[in-house]
This record gives sequence, structure tokens and C-alpha cells, in this order.
Amino acid sequence: MYFSSMDGDFVNRLYSRSTSPKCQAEGCDFDLTNAKNYHRRHKVCEFHSKASTVIAAGLTQRFCQQCSRFHLLAEFDNGKRSCRRRLADHNRRRRKSSQNQNHSKSQITSTQSSSSEIISRYEPD
Repeated sequence: MYFSSMDGDFVNRLYSRSTSPKCQAEGCDFDLTNAKNYHRRHKVCEFHSKASTVIAAGLTQRFCQQCSRFHLLAEFDNGKRSCRRRLADHNRRRRKSSQNQNHSKSQITSTQSSSSEIISRYEPD
């Protein structure tokens, strides 16, 4: 593969393993080499992963615990740490499973009541 001399710096940064991983929040030089695997993988220190506001990529953002990436503050409700889209997905799944459980309970109850009716019909008076 051929790269021009102008691409040299980019290629060196891309393939360089000598630099230690750093937090992507602006002004944070926290070395993630000895951080938890989660923080290294997502390139965010523990402090900025839990901060309510962070300047990252020149924008005021917050780290989403569900997506594991930064979003603009407008994508969050109040002080929540998960974006609205992921919270909506989570709530939809919870509602769906709760409806299934309620449906199952009603079927069990109706089955139990019909069996008790059958038994009471055959009991002598």
C-alpha cells in the first residue's frame, strides 16, 4: 500500500502503539494503561464516564452508559446517564416482558378456576 509523504504523520499515528491510551475528554491527560478494561476500550477515564458534562470533540457532551459513547446533552433527560433512545428501548423491552408475564398469569388463573369448577361439579353434595 502506498502513502504519500503528507499521509506519513497520519499513518504513524494510526499504527503507533508506543503512545499510551488517553481519555478523549479535552484537557484530560489521564493515562488509561492501568485503567479497567472498560475504560481503556472506550477511551474514557472513570471520572469523565460519570461526569454530567464533558468537553469532547469541541462539544459539551455526556458519556452514555448504554451506548458507551459521548452524546450531546440534548439527547439526555435531566441528570440521566443513558440517552433517551436507549432508555426508550429499555422501557419498551420491560413493558413487553411485563405484559407477557401478566398474560401468562391470567392464563394460569383462568386455567386454575376452570379446573376447580370441574372438580366442584363432580363432588358429591
